[in-house]
Amino acid sequence: MISSYSKNPWRFIKSKRCLAINSLYISKGEEQYYVDLDLRKTSARKSDAVMQVAGKTWASGPVLASLVRDLQHYLKPQQTLCSGGEEQGL
Repeated sequence: MISSYSKNPWRFIKSKRCLAINSLYISKGEEQYYVDLDLRKTSARKSDAVMQVAGKTWASGPVLASLVRDLQHYLKPQQTLCSGGEEQGL
């Protein structure tokens, strides 16, 4: 069960520049999962990160939606990756 204080399933780890899933969201015995923001420098790689998470058993709709919002916040893809629908890369 997820407590009310933990509204965002992802937390940003500044020292590693990654997003980590809150352990309350993953099944017991599963490894901690990280999305490395420095490896997501093209729209294809950003999409791949979302698809990788979507394949996890713990990836509910709110977990995926939160990941997309967090990627938007930290990577600003409309400005840096795919402005005008064209691949820009970082």
